[in-house]
Amino acid sequence: MRRIGPGLALALGVLAVSPAKAQPPAAGPPVFVIIYRAGPAWKPGLPATQQPLAHHGAYVRKLAKEGTLIAGGPFAGLEGGMALLHAPDAAAARAILAADPAVTEGVMIGEVRAWTPLVGTGEPAPLGPTGR
Repeated sequence: MRRIGPGLALALGVLAVSPAKAQPPAAGPPVFVIIYRAGPAWKPGLPATQQPLAHHGAYVRKLAKEGTLIAGGPFAGLEGGMALLHAPDAAAARAILAADPAVTEGVMIGEVRAWTPLVGTGEPAPLGPTGR
């Protein structure tokens, strides 16, 4: 049996909100989740902040500015991270992942999953204090 980490447990807990209290999904383009994992060029033992991800950072900032990226970032204390994005369909979401320099440079690999938010607005999250 596979164990889940605290972040996934929290996400599953959020999804367990009773249907009577859940808000309908926000109208607009579909939402996709990209789960990033360490790729062949990932430097084991180093946190994401010490990985060669400068090109990836510029790419995701561009996606955020365009309104495609809702939120994203590294997992705390783990290799990899995730991103939430709007895309017209799964093929478009996979194309966004395929064009990501973190993937093309082999630092990370990724998996795209369609996601149906049950709570929240679906609006882009404000950027953190560093503007990342």
